[in-house]
Amino acid sequence: MIVYGYKTASTVLGRRQQMCPVCHQMAWQTIVRTRTWATLFWIKIFPISKKSLMRCQACGSQTKIDNDQVDAWVQQMQAGMPQQPIR
Repeated sequence: MIVYGYKTASTVLGRRQQMCPVCHQMAWQTIVRTRTWATLFWIKIFPISKKSLMRCQACGSQTKIDNDQVDAWVQQMQAGMPQQPIR
């Protein structure tokens, strides 16, 4: 018998303060990346999907963000460069 399936894991990449696109308040936004992996016998084999979202601390809404934009933001944070707003 072969046991296969998928596993989803979320990682918080950081937080930034900016205007929420839903409630229009200046609030902390948490950047979260969710990855889904194919598994074989409960061992992660290869990634199936990667999604990024921004979660507002004021209203709790979640807004999808482009993965490339989040990757660029993380690189800026690691390099210590000034932050650019995520659109």
